[in-house]
Amino acid sequence: MNALRRKLLRDAWRLRGQVSTIALVIACGIAAFTGALSAHDSLLRLRERDYEEGRFAQVFAPLRRAPQRVAAELRTVDGVADVETTVAGRVVVTLPGEPEALSGRVIALPVDGQPPRMNRLSVRMGAFPARDDTAGLVVSEAFATRHALAPGSPLELLIHGRRLGFTVRGIAVSPEFIFAAAGSALGDEARYGIFWVRREVLDGAYDMAGAFNHASLRVPRAQDIPAVIAATDRLLARHGGLGAHAREDQPSHRVLQQEIDEQRVYGALFPAILLAVALFLLHVMVSRHVATERLQVATLKSLGYGTRRIAAHYFGLVLLIILLGGAIGTAGGAWLGSLLTGLYTHYFHFARSGYTLAWQLPASALLATLLAAALATATAIRDIVRLPPAAALRPPVPRLRGRSRLERLAGREGLPPRITMGLRDLTQRPLRTLLTVIGMASAVAILIGGSWWSDAFDHLLHIEFGLRERADVILTLAEPRSPSVLHEAARLPGVLHAEGSRDLPVELRSGNRRLRTGLVGLDEGARLHRVLDADNRPLALQPESIAITAIAARRLGVAPGDLLWVQSLEGAEPARALRVGVVAGNFIGRAAYAPRRLANALAGESSAYNTVRLQVSADRRAALLQAVPLLPGIAASGDTTRLLADFRDTTARNLLVFTGILSAFAAAISVGIVFNSARVALAERAWEFATLRVLGLRRGEVSALLLWQVGLQVACALPLGFVLGRGLAALTAWLIAGDELRIPLVILPTTYAYAAMVTLAAALASALVVRRRIDTLDLIAVLKTRD
Repeated sequence: MNALRRKLLRDAWRLRGQVSTIALVIACGIAAFTGALSAHDSLLRLRERDYEEGRFAQVFAPLRRAPQRVAAELRTVDGVADVETTVAGRVVVTLPGEPEALSGRVIALPVDGQPPRMNRLSVRMGAFPARDDTAGLVVSEAFATRHALAPGSPLELLIHGRRLGFTVRGIAVSPEFIFAAAGSALGDEARYGIFWVRREVLDGAYDMAGAFNHASLRVPRAQDIPAVIAATDRLLARHGGLGAHAREDQPSHRVLQQEIDEQRVYGALFPAILLAVALFLLHVMVSRHVATERLQVATLKSLGYGTRRIAAHYFGLVLLIILLGGAIGTAGGAWLGSLLTGLYTHYFHFARSGYTLAWQLPASALLATLLAAALATATAIRDIVRLPPAAALRPPVPRLRGRSRLERLAGREGLPPRITMGLRDLTQRPLRTLLTVIGMASAVAILIGGSWWSDAFDHLLHIEFGLRERADVILTLAEPRSPSVLHEAARLPGVLHAEGSRDLPVELRSGNRRLRTGLVGLDEGARLHRVLDADNRPLALQPESIAITAIAARRLGVAPGDLLWVQSLEGAEPARALRVGVVAGNFIGRAAYAPRRLANALAGESSAYNTVRLQVSADRRAALLQAVPLLPGIAASGDTTRLLADFRDTTARNLLVFTGILSAFAAAISVGIVFNSARVALAERAWEFATLRVLGLRRGEVSALLLWQVGLQVACALPLGFVLGRGLAALTAWLIAGDELRIPLVILPTTYAYAAMVTLAAALASALVVRRRIDTLDLIAVLKTRD
């Protein structure tokens, strides 16, 4: 081992505190980058494998009823490679021991007894029901897991008014329902299941013998999909077509795609902050280290070492730190990626699970960090190694600065000397002080950027299910019914008030922009479901006009007063041009609203309801839920109170993991910044501190000089971190905003307090470590003066 290599190892050991803290921050950045993007890649890989192996369709066409011969006509459409038809509908589910009637979707298995050709099922447990087994069914894995169902478990389905008993034969997953609960409010997989039964059962229940009400189409070329959808709609229009749509608008795929996109956002934002802080720390440490080694540089040059070898020696220390951080970060990124993938696969039920870490991710992160670190430290190393030996043997000329404004202000105000000394040291190096404060503020910002979700979701739920949707129980009818259904619902146990609405699928058109969504037709004065503006104030629906959400308005590019063509996807009524009356401030969904009379007209009806909302006495809710399946024509029901409780429990667990990870990252930044800042300050002011000790100051008094300086930097960093954290939260919300959800920018004081407490705790721990070094200073060695 040559002399320079031994010196490198000794330097690394002597600076082990700074080396380890900087390596830890680098490791956090690489782990965040590797973990988020490897989870993103793993989810993409799992999804594409399931879609390919399960022959997931590219186009879906729901309709009212068409004879089986129409399937042959669909196969003749240019671009269509295969067509598979089935019968599907909504059901109410009753489980033994479950007081609440649950909801779901029932789908017919092929007539020939074979598995479906498209949207294939992967059976996890049990088997398909035999061809003559009309009492057996297959249930989605998510629903079965939440209710501990296994082959042999009994349940009842209310199918189109007929209550039928079934026995679970198998538990399966399908690429069509990777997120099975996408068809339910808030994606509650405990209250929404998918059930596959023999075709004969649904033929009888829905009068579908020799007919179908849902078609799946394989379209291999993406460029053919728009033309296929248009042709499919034309073919099915006379059969009650409800509007064909591409895979991008399929509920399960849409939810999964949004979650995958979020991982890409996280993989870009947070690692960039962490690595920027690490590079700053590396620059400060290397600058200070090479500045104190002028004599060693002169000696090495005198012994014949060239400038390049000496520069390579100091770059070796940088490389050592980055390789140490890269090794820890790669291992941490693999763990984090596996954790995130596991969290997602708990809710997205793929046919096969698995996490894969591509070597390109940590390698690219390490290479980018190394190149950036080389640029960050090149100037400091160059200035030292270029010095001639004679100049390097002389101590550096101290920088002389006048008293800063802060020092003069402190003197006029009669502040204690330690405050004046701290202000002097900070203002002598304003850029370093500024970057240190920004680095500490970044830790606060990361904590706020990862913890504000809880505040935002609580606010979102309060708006959407406290002010807008105020019903305790929501009933969905299989078919529109006359207003008498409200009187029937009002007689159910515990009902205090009943309201109805006419909901129907529509297509909204503005120029060449189209949006397929749901329109909610409300009665005047409805109070269980209200339309709110951006300030959460109730809006009155205007006659002969519609209200649309802000998400839908942005998608269509319209504003109040503009005209929209509204085409009902139920029946064959012609499209109508309606003016946009108001824009609602919904955070969830891209719905439209209209007076019920107008919704009925769009559907070609006189007066009908297909959704009933109930306000229920709390002490009679259980009795009501047991009585709901007895109401004729019920297709689904939902208890909003239990729904929200389960949703909060689920999000709380996920947010706890996410917040814990980001808290660890933020703590690493705080420790790295405070420890390195204090260690550099101690190295630069060691002679001064030793002199004060000799003059009679106690250890605590000398330590207070440095700790006060650190405290001042933290005090400046907190308010800046609050501002940066709010900006980071706003940027994240903007980047992940989708067609179904907008996250409100709401950050409560408790979140700011939490971020401040974690940062202060990490800073205090680091400062106390440095104080021990002050207390153990070797006064004789420090006070030696070089001739």
